[in-house]
Amino acid sequence: MERSATPRLYILDAHGYVFRAHFGLMNTSRGERQAVRLSTSEGMPTGALYVFARMLMALRNEVKPEHIAVVFDAGRQSFRTEIYPEYKAHRPPAPEELQIQMPYFRQLAEAFRWPVLAVPGVEADDVIATLVTRARAAGWEVVVYSADKDLMQLVGDGVEVIDAMRQQVYTREVVAEKFGVPPEQIADFLALCGDTSDNIPGVAGIGKVSASKLLAEYGSLDGIVAAAPTFKGKMKERFTDPAQLERLRLSRRLVELDRDVALDVGIDDLVARPWDQARLVELFGELEFAQLIEKVQGAAVDGGDAAAGEGGAASDRDGDAA
Repeated sequence: MERSATPRLYILDAHGYVFRAHFGLMNTSRGERQAVRLSTSEGMPTGALYVFARMLMALRNEVKPEHIAVVFDAGRQSFRTEIYPEYKAHRPPAPEELQIQMPYFRQLAEAFRWPVLAVPGVEADDVIATLVTRARAAGWEVVVYSADKDLMQLVGDGVEVIDAMRQQVYTREVVAEKFGVPPEQIADFLALCGDTSDNIPGVAGIGKVSASKLLAEYGSLDGIVAAAPTFKGKMKERFTDPAQLERLRLSRRLVELDRDVALDVGIDDLVARPWDQARLVELFGELEFAQLIEKVQGAAVDGGDAAAGEGGAASDRDGDAA
């Protein structure tokens, strides 16, 4: 999305990137590239934090956002777990190696002095959907940094989703090419075929290809159900059987984003302020990210960035390679 005079809100799906930073390192260590497994001199793992910190640095230096929100989950409970306790229940706890790093992710974002949002009882996806909806209503453009397929529902005029780790920009055309349906049909698509990663049941026997074909022909879940009496064999049974229809209704409710979450900030409050150099140096020193300390201290003090203090001396290395 080209820069314009129109205000633009950048939103970072921090929860998603935290896990991708960790598991991305795990995957590359088993792939063609060898991942560097970082830890402090005392053995604290820091690999995911290093990836996350570098991403924040790149976003600040390359994008230079004026308005931004860094959105975290505030726990697993939400309206979805209330109506369907099995929602995401099959997911194992975060690995201990990642849990140890968890307290630092929010501290890093706060040291950049970017607004951080985490609403108890509300998933990050719903906070993001609400911000997008309100920003668009105000005439702003929006860029969401995430790879979450649920957020593809938000893509449209003035809204892009960017998977920064794969350098993939999702526009309406890209979403339609990848999923076989446009953004406005993503919720119906996921309700039909389900989503094993979130424990969304979907309709038994309906996969991605069938879901996209049905939506292309009938336009919506209501259209499919209305036409179901004309279907043949198993397909007719799937969309006339009361139990299957209940699964479909439940799945649709689970995948639909809440675009009207109560927030204690407005979009005008989501201002990217000059970073706190002293705090970043302190954090990077504690994590032994010597190269990142050099980048912070070597950065031109622009826009009133707080000068780095005397504390937070760096180690002479960026962790230990395992």
